[in-house]
Amino acid sequence: MENLDEINKLLSIPNGLSNSRDAIYNIAVRFVRLLEKPGSDLGDNTKVDEMRPILSSIRASGCSADMECCFAIMLKILLRKPVNRDSLGKFGLNAIIQCLSRQGLLTSPVTPELGNVILNACFDSSNVILFLKEGGMKPLLFLMKSQETIIQSSILGALQGICFTAAGKYHMRTCEEAINAIVLYFMSDVLLVRARAVGTIHNLSSDPLAIALIRDATNYAAIPLLVTLLHDPSSEICHASAGTLQNLARDSSARDMMLAIPECLERLIDLLFASD
Repeated sequence: MENLDEINKLLSIPNGLSNSRDAIYNIAVRFVRLLEKPGSDLGDNTKVDEMRPILSSIRASGCSADMECCFAIMLKILLRKPVNRDSLGKFGLNAIIQCLSRQGLLTSPVTPELGNVILNACFDSSNVILFLKEGGMKPLLFLMKSQETIIQSSILGALQGICFTAAGKYHMRTCEEAINAIVLYFMSDVLLVRARAVGTIHNLSSDPLAIALIRDATNYAAIPLLVTLLHDPSSEICHASAGTLQNLARDSSARDMMLAIPECLERLIDLLFASD
Protein backbone atom coordinates (compact mmCIF):
# COMPACT_ATOMS: atom_id res chain seq x y z
CA MET A 1 0.00 0.00 0.00
CA GLU A 2 1.47 3.29 -1.13
CA ASN A 3 0.63 5.36 1.96
CA LEU A 4 1.98 2.68 4.29
CA ASP A 5 5.21 2.51 2.28
CA GLU A 6 5.59 6.30 2.56
CA ILE A 7 5.11 6.21 6.34
CA ASN A 8 7.52 3.32 6.79
CA LYS A 9 10.15 5.12 4.73
CA LEU A 10 9.92 8.22 6.94
CA LEU A 11 9.87 6.21 10.16
CA SER A 12 12.97 4.26 9.09
CA ILE A 13 15.08 7.44 9.03
CA PRO A 14 16.86 8.17 12.35
CA ASN A 15 14.56 10.37 14.47
CA GLY A 16 12.09 10.15 11.61
CA LEU A 17 9.01 10.38 13.82
CA SER A 18 10.12 13.61 15.50
CA ASN A 19 11.64 15.19 12.38
CA SER A 20 8.79 14.33 9.99
CA ARG A 21 5.87 14.33 12.38
CA ASP A 22 3.52 16.49 10.29
CA ALA A 23 4.24 14.61 7.07
CA ILE A 24 3.73 11.22 8.75
CA TYR A 25 0.52 12.37 10.42
CA ASN A 26 -0.95 13.69 7.17
CA ILE A 27 -0.14 10.47 5.31
CA ALA A 28 -1.60 8.41 8.18
CA VAL A 29 -4.83 10.42 8.07
CA ARG A 30 -5.10 9.79 4.32
CA PHE A 31 -4.54 6.06 4.89
CA VAL A 32 -7.29 5.95 7.52
CA ARG A 33 -9.80 7.93 5.46
CA LEU A 34 -9.18 5.71 2.46
CA LEU A 35 -9.39 2.33 4.19
CA GLU A 36 -11.16 2.58 7.56
CA LYS A 37 -14.56 1.58 6.16
CA PRO A 38 -15.07 -2.19 6.64
CA GLY A 39 -14.73 -4.05 3.37
CA SER A 40 -12.18 -1.63 1.92
CA ASP A 41 -9.68 -3.14 -0.50
CA LEU A 42 -6.46 -3.83 1.42
CA GLY A 43 -4.61 -5.09 -1.62
CA ASP A 44 -3.05 -8.51 -2.03
CA ASN A 45 -4.44 -10.71 0.77
CA THR A 46 -1.45 -13.05 0.44
CA LYS A 47 1.12 -10.28 0.99
CA VAL A 48 2.25 -9.41 4.51
CA ASP A 49 2.32 -5.65 5.10
CA GLU A 50 5.30 -4.21 6.95
CA MET A 51 3.91 -3.12 10.34
CA ARG A 52 7.11 -3.11 12.40
CA PRO A 53 7.90 0.64 12.06
CA ILE A 54 4.42 1.55 13.34
CA LEU A 55 4.57 -1.09 16.08
CA SER A 56 7.98 0.24 17.18
CA SER A 57 6.55 3.75 17.30
CA ILE A 58 3.59 2.87 19.54
CA ARG A 59 5.78 0.64 21.72
CA ALA A 60 7.77 3.68 22.80
CA SER A 61 6.18 6.61 24.60
CA GLY A 62 7.28 9.30 22.16
CA CYS A 63 4.07 9.51 20.11
CA SER A 64 1.60 12.35 20.58
CA ALA A 65 -1.97 11.26 21.34
CA ASP A 66 -3.24 12.13 17.85
CA MET A 67 -0.39 10.26 16.16
CA GLU A 68 -0.81 7.26 18.46
CA CYS A 69 -4.52 7.21 17.64
CA CYS A 70 -3.82 7.27 13.89
CA PHE A 71 -1.30 4.45 14.22
CA ALA A 72 -3.80 2.41 16.28
CA ILE A 73 -6.47 2.84 13.59
CA MET A 74 -3.97 1.85 10.92
CA LEU A 75 -3.12 -1.33 12.84
CA LYS A 76 -6.82 -2.09 13.29
CA ILE A 77 -7.21 -1.85 9.52
CA LEU A 78 -4.08 -3.86 8.70
CA LEU A 79 -5.04 -6.64 11.12
CA ARG A 80 -8.16 -7.38 9.12
CA LYS A 81 -5.84 -9.35 6.83
CA PRO A 82 -5.16 -12.89 8.11
CA VAL A 83 -1.55 -12.82 6.89
CA ASN A 84 -0.89 -9.67 8.91
CA ARG A 85 -2.38 -11.27 12.02
CA ASP A 86 -0.18 -14.32 11.45
CA SER A 87 2.92 -12.14 11.20
CA LEU A 88 2.24 -10.05 14.32
CA GLY A 89 4.20 -12.32 16.66
CA LYS A 90 5.55 -11.63 20.14
CA PHE A 91 7.08 -8.27 19.20
CA GLY A 92 3.85 -6.95 17.71
CA LEU A 93 1.62 -8.03 20.58
CA ASN A 94 4.10 -6.74 23.14
CA ALA A 95 4.13 -3.35 21.38
CA ILE A 96 0.33 -3.16 21.49
CA ILE A 97 0.32 -4.17 25.18
CA GLN A 98 2.95 -1.54 26.03
CA CYS A 99 0.79 1.12 24.42
CA LEU A 100 -2.32 -0.24 26.16
CA SER A 101 -0.56 -0.14 29.54
CA ARG A 102 0.09 3.59 29.21
CA GLN A 103 -3.59 4.45 28.84
CA GLY A 104 -5.64 5.84 31.73
CA LEU A 105 -9.32 5.51 32.61
CA LEU A 106 -10.26 8.99 31.37
CA THR A 107 -11.47 9.77 27.87
CA SER A 108 -8.82 9.07 25.27
CA PRO A 109 -9.29 8.56 21.54
CA VAL A 110 -6.47 6.01 21.63
CA THR A 111 -7.92 3.51 24.12
CA PRO A 112 -11.06 2.52 22.17
CA GLU A 113 -8.98 2.02 19.04
CA LEU A 114 -6.53 -0.18 20.92
CA GLY A 115 -9.46 -2.34 22.02
CA ASN A 116 -10.35 -2.72 18.35
CA VAL A 117 -6.73 -3.56 17.51
CA ILE A 118 -6.75 -6.34 20.11
CA LEU A 119 -10.12 -7.60 18.90
CA ASN A 120 -8.76 -7.98 15.36
CA ALA A 121 -5.40 -9.38 16.48
CA CYS A 122 -7.02 -11.96 18.76
CA PHE A 123 -9.22 -13.30 16.01
CA ASP A 124 -6.48 -15.94 15.81
CA SER A 125 -6.14 -18.23 18.83
CA SER A 126 -2.34 -18.28 18.53
CA ASN A 127 -2.32 -14.51 19.09
CA VAL A 128 -4.59 -14.90 22.12
CA ILE A 129 -2.04 -17.25 23.67
CA LEU A 130 0.78 -14.77 23.00
CA PHE A 131 -1.33 -11.86 24.27
CA LEU A 132 -1.94 -13.68 27.56
CA LYS A 133 1.71 -14.77 27.90
CA GLU A 134 2.85 -11.17 27.41
CA GLY A 135 0.58 -9.99 30.25
CA GLY A 136 -2.02 -8.27 28.11
CA MET A 137 -5.02 -9.19 30.24
CA LYS A 138 -3.98 -7.05 33.22
CA PRO A 139 -4.12 -3.63 31.45
CA LEU A 140 -7.21 -4.74 29.52
CA LEU A 141 -9.12 -5.54 32.72
CA PHE A 142 -7.90 -2.31 34.31
CA LEU A 143 -9.28 -0.25 31.42
CA MET A 144 -12.62 -2.06 31.64
CA LYS A 145 -13.19 -0.08 34.86
CA SER A 146 -13.41 3.17 32.90
CA GLN A 147 -16.61 5.20 33.29
CA GLU A 148 -16.43 6.11 29.60
CA THR A 149 -18.89 3.93 27.70
CA ILE A 150 -16.89 4.08 24.46
CA ILE A 151 -13.92 2.57 26.32
CA GLN A 152 -16.14 0.02 28.07
CA SER A 153 -17.61 -1.21 24.79
CA SER A 154 -14.22 -1.40 23.09
CA ILE A 155 -12.54 -3.31 25.93
CA LEU A 156 -15.53 -5.66 26.27
CA GLY A 157 -15.34 -6.30 22.52
CA ALA A 158 -11.72 -7.38 22.92
CA LEU A 159 -12.64 -9.60 25.88
CA GLN A 160 -15.50 -11.14 23.91
CA GLY A 161 -13.06 -12.14 21.17
CA ILE A 162 -10.51 -13.47 23.66
CA CYS A 163 -13.17 -15.56 25.44
CA PHE A 164 -14.10 -17.18 22.16
CA THR A 165 -10.87 -19.19 22.38
CA ALA A 166 -10.02 -22.02 24.78
CA ALA A 167 -6.99 -20.15 26.15
CA GLY A 168 -9.08 -17.04 26.79
CA LYS A 169 -11.77 -19.02 28.62
CA TYR A 170 -9.14 -20.77 30.73
CA HIS A 171 -7.53 -17.46 31.72
CA MET A 172 -10.83 -15.71 32.44
CA ARG A 173 -11.75 -18.47 34.90
CA THR A 174 -8.95 -17.15 37.10
CA CYS A 175 -10.44 -13.62 37.02
CA GLU A 176 -13.52 -13.92 39.23
CA GLU A 177 -13.56 -10.19 39.95
CA ALA A 178 -13.57 -9.47 36.20
CA ILE A 179 -16.50 -11.85 35.65
CA ASN A 180 -18.44 -10.01 38.36
CA ALA A 181 -17.69 -6.67 36.71
CA ILE A 182 -18.74 -7.89 33.26
CA VAL A 183 -22.06 -9.19 34.60
CA LEU A 184 -22.79 -5.74 36.08
CA TYR A 185 -22.47 -4.28 32.58
CA PHE A 186 -25.62 -6.25 31.69
CA MET A 187 -27.44 -3.27 33.25
CA SER A 188 -25.74 -0.63 31.10
CA ASP A 189 -27.96 1.92 29.37
CA VAL A 190 -25.72 1.66 26.29
CA LEU A 191 -26.79 -1.09 23.89
CA LEU A 192 -23.29 -1.86 22.61
CA VAL A 193 -21.92 -2.21 26.15
CA ARG A 194 -24.76 -4.59 27.10
CA ALA A 195 -24.34 -6.59 23.90
CA ARG A 196 -20.60 -7.06 24.32
CA ALA A 197 -20.90 -7.87 28.03
CA VAL A 198 -23.49 -10.56 27.36
CA GLY A 199 -21.49 -11.77 24.36
CA THR A 200 -18.40 -12.16 26.53
CA ILE A 201 -20.24 -14.17 29.19
CA HIS A 202 -21.99 -16.20 26.47
CA ASN A 203 -18.62 -17.21 25.04
CA LEU A 204 -17.27 -17.97 28.51
CA SER A 205 -20.34 -20.01 29.46
CA SER A 206 -19.52 -22.65 26.84
CA ASP A 207 -16.72 -23.74 29.20
CA PRO A 208 -18.32 -26.13 31.74
CA LEU A 209 -15.75 -25.15 34.38
CA ALA A 210 -16.82 -21.49 34.16
CA ILE A 211 -20.53 -22.14 34.73
CA ALA A 212 -20.39 -22.03 38.54
CA LEU A 213 -18.41 -18.77 38.45
CA ILE A 214 -21.03 -17.16 36.21
CA ARG A 215 -23.93 -18.60 38.20
CA ASP A 216 -22.59 -17.17 41.46
CA ALA A 217 -21.34 -13.86 40.04
CA THR A 218 -22.27 -10.65 41.87
CA ASN A 219 -24.25 -12.46 44.58
CA TYR A 220 -26.17 -14.65 42.13
CA ALA A 221 -27.28 -11.71 39.97
CA ALA A 222 -26.23 -13.13 36.59
CA ILE A 223 -29.22 -15.42 35.96
CA PRO A 224 -31.90 -12.88 36.97
CA LEU A 225 -30.22 -10.27 34.78
CA LEU A 226 -30.04 -12.68 31.85
CA VAL A 227 -33.76 -13.39 32.27
CA THR A 228 -34.45 -9.65 32.17
CA LEU A 229 -32.40 -9.35 28.99
CA LEU A 230 -34.60 -11.94 27.26
CA HIS A 231 -36.90 -8.96 26.63
CA ASP A 232 -34.15 -6.57 25.55
CA PRO A 233 -35.02 -4.43 22.48
CA SER A 234 -31.93 -5.87 20.75
CA SER A 235 -32.47 -9.28 19.14
CA GLU A 236 -28.70 -9.84 19.36
CA ILE A 237 -28.85 -9.48 23.15
CA CYS A 238 -31.93 -11.70 23.40
CA HIS A 239 -30.10 -14.36 21.40
CA ALA A 240 -26.93 -14.18 23.51
CA SER A 241 -28.91 -14.18 26.76
CA ALA A 242 -30.91 -17.26 25.75
CA GLY A 243 -27.73 -19.00 24.61
CA THR A 244 -26.02 -18.22 27.91
CA LEU A 245 -28.98 -19.56 29.89
CA GLN A 246 -28.89 -22.68 27.73
CA ASN A 247 -25.23 -23.22 28.63
CA LEU A 248 -25.78 -22.48 32.32
CA ALA A 249 -28.70 -24.94 32.40
CA ARG A 250 -26.16 -27.79 32.29
CA ASP A 251 -25.75 -27.11 36.02
CA SER A 252 -28.56 -28.34 38.29
CA SER A 253 -28.25 -25.41 40.71
CA ALA A 254 -28.45 -22.94 37.82
CA ARG A 255 -31.55 -24.73 36.48
CA ASP A 256 -33.20 -24.47 39.91
CA MET A 257 -32.43 -20.74 39.97
CA MET A 258 -34.01 -20.31 36.53
CA LEU A 259 -37.14 -22.24 37.50
CA ALA A 260 -37.48 -20.09 40.63
CA ILE A 261 -37.88 -16.99 38.44
CA PRO A 262 -41.53 -16.96 37.22
CA GLU A 263 -40.72 -14.92 34.09
CA CYS A 264 -37.93 -17.21 32.88
CA LEU A 265 -39.94 -19.88 31.07
CA GLU A 266 -42.54 -17.34 29.94
CA ARG A 267 -39.93 -15.18 28.27
CA LEU A 268 -38.14 -18.13 26.69
CA ILE A 269 -41.46 -19.33 25.25
CA ASP A 270 -42.16 -15.80 23.99
CA LEU A 271 -38.86 -15.92 22.11
CA LEU A 272 -39.68 -19.34 20.76
CA PHE A 273 -42.69 -17.85 18.96
CA ALA A 274 -40.98 -14.61 17.96
CA SER A 275 -40.62 -13.70 14.28
CA ASP A 276 -36.81 -13.95 14.41
